[in-house]
Amino acid sequence: MDHQQQVRQRATLAATENLLSIEQMQPEGVIASALQGQLAAQGMSFVLGPQASWRRLYLLSLAGIAPLAAGRVLYQGRDLTQWEATAQEELRQQLVCVMQPMALLSVRNARDNLLLPALYHGQPERLARARMEQALAEIQFAGDLTQLPAFLSPLERVQLALVRARLLQPKIFLIEDPWLGLDWPDCASIEAALRLWSQDSYLLISGQALDFAAQHAEAFFYVSAEHQAIYGSWSALLASDSVSVRQYCHAYRSGHPPAQRE
Repeated sequence: MDHQQQVRQRATLAATENLLSIEQMQPEGVIASALQGQLAAQGMSFVLGPQASWRRLYLLSLAGIAPLAAGRVLYQGRDLTQWEATAQEELRQQLVCVMQPMALLSVRNARDNLLLPALYHGQPERLARARMEQALAEIQFAGDLTQLPAFLSPLERVQLALVRARLLQPKIFLIEDPWLGLDWPDCASIEAALRLWSQDSYLLISGQALDFAAQHAEAFFYVSAEHQAIYGSWSALLASDSVSVRQYCHAYRSGHPPAQRE
């Protein structure tokens, strides 16, 4: 099945199975337009924009972590702020955030870093180990699992953080800039895993990897101090009449990554 067929299939699924519904969402502490939209059971969306702080704010808002000034975010029909305390542990396994910096336990080896969260949440050890081996293969991890994180490469540490979250079997997987600090050739293994994982989870990713976003994402949250909107396709983003979006896309088309501003 080619990418366009996958997009159409997921659009059909979105009409009947919206895992995450965004209703007039407006983060607290900023002057911004309210956002409205839905995320389906599988697929990938990107949070784009020139300011890292805005991308982070919207990712945390969609995760139900950052407070909202208005609107709400619903997961499986329930407001994220209304989940009972006893259900929060289950929620945070189904809706998982991996934020920068991707912290690991410095005094435990790589294998422990992967397995301990899954075991804490009650996964049988044999199942957790099987899932670990599968996810490590999917992300092409080539490091030494007996080493402490300090002795692993930047790529291997990012791979561990992503696999650790993957072992929780999230339905919504929110990831802040997994490319940050990596050399470009090292990104291929990350991107291959993200494409694969988007087939059974919904990935919501922030970052500046616009080539990857243009090829594989179905929707785009553009957020900046000047403009906030959801675009249903890459072509719709490119056709935006927003000056902020046009400048951002022009920098991309010119071969210069959009400037990072805080």
